[in-house]
This record gives sequence, C-alpha cells and structure tokens, in this order.
Amino acid sequence: MAMWRHLALLLVLLAASPAEAQLRPPGSVGGPPGPPPPPRGWFFFDLFAPRRPPPPPQMLQPSQPTQPRHSSGGRSGQGAPGPKPPAEDAKPAVALPLAPPPPYEGDLMRIAEIMGALHYLRPLCGAPEGQRWRNEMQALIEAEAQSEDRKDKLTRGFNSGYVAFERTYRSCTPAATLAVERYLSEGSKLAHDVVARYSN
Repeated sequence: MAMWRHLALLLVLLAASPAEAQLRPPGSVGGPPGPPPPPRGWFFFDLFAPRRPPPPPQMLQPSQPTQPRHSSGGRSGQGAPGPKPPAEDAKPAVALPLAPPPPYEGDLMRIAEIMGALHYLRPLCGAPEGQRWRNEMQALIEAEAQSEDRKDKLTRGFNSGYVAFERTYRSCTPAATLAVERYLSEGSKLAHDVVARYSN
C-alpha cells in the first residue's frame, strides 16, 4: 500500500532530521557560519532584524467541492428552462454509510499535527528545508485519504499544528528548539508504530 511506503520514507526523514536540529543555536549572533538559510519568506531567521509583518503562511488548502454549472440555454432574452417534473419511477436518494475510520486514525492525525508544527519550527530555527514538510504531508494525504472528509481532516490537523506555533514563536528560542526535538522523536515513534502494527 502506498501509505506504508510513504510512512517508511517518513521514518528515514525523521531519523535524519535530529542531526540537523542544532543548525543554528537560538539567540546566537555572529560566530562561524552555518549552512545557508532558505530564501527569506515568511520565516524569521534574524533575531535582531527589523520587525516586518509576515506574508500569509504556506499551509495546505482544504479541498473545495465543485459547484455544478447551470447553462442558460436558449436564445438571448429568453429565460432558462424551468425544472423538469420528477419522473414517476424516481426513487429517493439513499445516503451510503461512511466507512469506519482505520484503527490507526488517531496516530495519523497526530502525525499530521506534528508535521505542521515542524513545517513552521524547523525553518524558523535555521533548517534549509523550504516546503519539505508540507510536500511530505501532501504526499501522505494523496496516499491515504480516499474521501474528501478524510483529506479535510488531515489538512486541518497539519494546519492546526502550524498555526499553534506560528502564534507563539517569531524567533528560534530554546523552547522552540526543544519542541522541534520532541516532535521529531514523537513523530518517528508514531510512524514506526503504525508501520509495524498495521502494514501486514
């Protein structure tokens, strides 16, 4: 299944990330140069740079239902044709029951929140990752979510993790660095457990 392959790759990503967590110690000024930061966007890298309002965050966009088009057939000046009378043999629509969520649903939602938090915190603390975590989340949604409802739930989880830290941190503080380390550890454990328990 595509989701298990993606979670296995995510494990490799999470395992490699802690080694980069201290790319730039919080509050440091000067010193030996580290890896170059990503292009300046909505992340705040310079602790003492002039304050400027951040552009809109690069979060995932919930899927939007498509609206059916209504053609105004007929010639100009003529009104649209009225509704057709219902067929005599038409049957009322029956709502199909929703499939129950998989047993790993809670873990998957937590992984989505963690990836949203890392998407904000990692570049804030100097990791040159750009849209890395957002792209990984998008791939996970495409592999796992078969319905619009599940896509929206995963998207909301990712955005919730992102916004929670965006409201709190405007620079890389010791608390932000600690949160990155804890989330990398928790995300790695969750991804490992889901793959180990449910991939067979």
